[in-house]
Amino acid sequence: MHYKPTETELSDLQKMSAEQRMMYFLTRTNETEEVWSLGNDDGWLINESDDQRWISVWPYEVNASQYKTVDQEGYDADTVSLEHFVYTLLPVMIEQEILIDIFPVEQQSGKLLTAADLFEIIEQMIDTGQYFLEG
Repeated sequence: MHYKPTETELSDLQKMSAEQRMMYFLTRTNETEEVWSLGNDDGWLINESDDQRWISVWPYEVNASQYKTVDQEGYDADTVSLEHFVYTLLPVMIEQEILIDIFPVEQQSGKLLTAADLFEIIEQMIDTGQYFLEG
């Protein structure tokens, strides 16, 4: 059975900085071994603005579902295993220069990283065995 965040935890997440939410994302995705985004039959939603393209990701279905807006009609919370995300999707995103928006919330963007940077962070966590937040 997977961990589900409490209402208090969900409320607290809205108040965290983008950096804090990124650390939460890294910890929780390593615990659950899942990554969530918004997707449809064609794949995950790629957002575009000016010369940037990015995909938003969250640790839980509830986070992705809460973030969904009217502009994203036709997209629903969708998950892949952490392994598939790291070793299959991130290399494609690196090649296509798609950024990763880690854990945006209602009024704030998430932590925007290149797919290569996120790959390196997760690989380092796996190599060192450090899956949990300190403190």
